Amino acid sequence: MQRSQALLFQIGIYGFDAHSVQPGDLFPSLTAFDRRDHPFPQIQTVPSPPNSFHALIMTSALNVPPALLSALETAMEYSIQRLGKLQGQTAVFVDLSGSMYAPLSDRGTISRMDAACTLGGLIGRQVGCKVYAFGTYFKAVGLGNIPSALQAAQRIQKTEHEVGGGTYLLPAFEAAFARHFDRIVVLTDEQVADEAWSRLQRYLDADERRHAYVLNLAGYSASFAGGHPRLISVGGFSDRVLDWIAALEQPDPIDMILGHLPLKQLV
Repeated sequence: MQRSQALLFQIGIYGFDAHSVQPGDLFPSLTAFDRRDHPFPQIQTVPSPPNSFHALIMTSALNVPPALLSALETAMEYSIQRLGKLQGQTAVFVDLSGSMYAPLSDRGTISRMDAACTLGGLIGRQVGCKVYAFGTYFKAVGLGNIPSALQAAQRIQKTEHEVGGGTYLLPAFEAAFARHFDRIVVLTDEQVADEAWSRLQRYLDADERRHAYVLNLAGYSASFAGGHPRLISVGGFSDRVLDWIAALEQPDPIDMILGHLPLKQLV
């Protein structure tokens, strides 16, 4: 068991390709990721982010042993416990167009689509959230009966062939905007081919309680979604965006952010 814990920790840092993983290896379950039991102080203070476990599973070229897959999924669920909870009603739009196959960075193997589906799964399982996958067409993706964030991400990504490879967001907006949402979250590389952004601004104008967040997974590419005081566009990707959104919607965001930092007492 000691060997399997160390191996799993090394896989979490370096990936599957750096190690020979045999189906007969024993891998830890819940106790390996319990702060009281596992031997890694790094994980005790900063649990690994959910997207790293998802990337390991989704991008590995090897046949992952079921015990390892189960352990990684457990680790992902454990790390999700620290993420912020969004209040009210949320609509998440996940871009599954062809351009989302591009890598998230030049130094990694995870794609923009992997990142979008991961974050869509994390947000989509929260209470009051509805998920829409879009490409040439769109589809509402039900996640109410999904037991884990990893499986939620996989369900979203499986709709890829149903929605097609284009980037038409407006039809999904029109279907969703028939009802009220407190916030709109769009996970995309912003290569949208219709008038979706102007429609989003009109939706925000109709109710001052509404907010929108566009996460441009192409990173440093130019953003076309700005121009509204309650529409925020961000370049890049992190699961901590949930904490960030929750903080921005508080009366005093700075106080909430400082409350998560160990330096709060020095401020």
